[in-house]
Amino acid sequence: MDFLHGKYNANGALNPHFDHASRREDKSGSLVALLQSIAQDPAPCTEAGRLLEGLEGSLRSLENSH
Repeated sequence: MDFLHGKYNANGALNPHFDHASRREDKSGSLVALLQSIAQDPAPCTEAGRLLEGLEGSLRSLENSH
């Protein structure tokens, strides 16, 4: 979550989604809650699309390496 926040939330557009996922300095948060929040957004921002694309690429890479 910290990596995703740092890489895809530079302008703060995803703050509501990270807040929903309970990401705080003392707690990493829930990836499932983050994805649910993005999925329920009626008008997701460009950064949400970038985050999802980046996450998909990372998961495919992990899958291919195993």
